[in-house]
Amino acid sequence: MTVDQGILAICVAILLFVIAEFFSMREWKGEIKEWKKGVDTWKENLDGWRRSVDAILSEIRGINTIQPGSPLTLSPLGETVSKEIGGPDWASNKAAEVIADVPGDTAYEIQEFAFHYVHDRFDP
Repeated sequence: MTVDQGILAICVAILLFVIAEFFSMREWKGEIKEWKKGVDTWKENLDGWRRSVDAILSEIRGINTIQPGSPLTLSPLGETVSKEIGGPDWASNKAAEVIADVPGDTAYEIQEFAFHYVHDRFDP
């Protein structure tokens, strides 16, 4: 084998390697495109789920059981929920226990006492 034939053999080997890599890259690129399509589909599904959850949370946030203002009062829905869970009975029983501890008799003073009472008992 002459030097020229050796160089030619090396060039042919390099060319075959480059061609093989080219086809390999095309195949790999196709696999990446398929994977990306799957990711895009998953992302679209996730966006749909997020929109559904946002819609549900928006509806829930729109339900007010307390009317704004001071002192706080229940909305008609809040009154219904309170009656269904026995809130008035619980409040009457609890009021009888703590009435001596309430520092004043205005609605605002009672509300402030209630906030502090709940915080001290349920959120230490």
